[in-house]
Amino acid sequence: MPPRVYPNDHLAHASRPSLDKSHPDTYRKQIPDQIPRPPLNISFGSFITAPPGETPKTDVQTINFSGQTLFGYVDFGGIHADAEFASAKIEDANFARSFMRKANLMNVSIYRGDFTQACFENASFMNMQGGALNFTGANLGDVNLMNAKIIRANFTGAGLVDACLANIESDDANFTGANLTRVLLGGVRLPNANFTGAILTAARFESPKMLCNANFTGANMQLVKAKGGKFNRANFTGADLQSAVFEDVDLTDTTWWGANLTGASFLNCTMSPELLNRIAEVTGKKP
Repeated sequence: MPPRVYPNDHLAHASRPSLDKSHPDTYRKQIPDQIPRPPLNISFGSFITAPPGETPKTDVQTINFSGQTLFGYVDFGGIHADAEFASAKIEDANFARSFMRKANLMNVSIYRGDFTQACFENASFMNMQGGALNFTGANLGDVNLMNAKIIRANFTGAGLVDACLANIESDDANFTGANLTRVLLGGVRLPNANFTGAILTAARFESPKMLCNANFTGANMQLVKAKGGKFNRANFTGADLQSAVFEDVDLTDTTWWGANLTGASFLNCTMSPELLNRIAEVTGKKP
């Protein structure tokens, strides 16, 4: 098979680098952080990649990568209003600290993407598939992640206020310290999810498919509404569940030590003995 070439004229005869991509950290260490280079054209062909030792960077206001295949280390830093990535296939991309409000990433495939402290407010990731995605500290307010399937998603400290996470699937997702105020979590499959210290005020868990072993330790869950679904073996230690409502929820083998259940209600739920004892402590009677 002949080597792939780059579409830019000044790279016309450069073959794709054979870097070790077995681990994203190892791969990135082989590429210098800051190498001066002219911006890439936005009229790409079907295949884009980065040459050895160089960091391609886009610096234009509006970009359109719909349907493109972007393999290699590509840096999307900067301000890109209404960026288009619909149905694109992306690997090893750096979106850290970029501003892409209202970006369209519907049906996109992204593996090994860094979104640290980026702004994707009002963006759509609907039907996205990916893995090893880091959204630490990102602004994802009003974002649409419906039907997304992500392997190893990290949302630590991210802002997801009013976001739609309906039907999202991700094993071991990390939402530590994230702001999920009024977020919709209907039909989610998030086994072993970590919501430690997260803000889930008025969040809605509508018929979640799986939240077993989820960790809500110290989370703010005031006014949460959960209807149907499985929370079995979840940990609510020290969580604030004032005025929360659980209806028809599987809460077997759950942990509630130190949880604030003032004004909380549990309707037709399957409850653990620890929860029953905790309710008795708060109300003076068993439900």
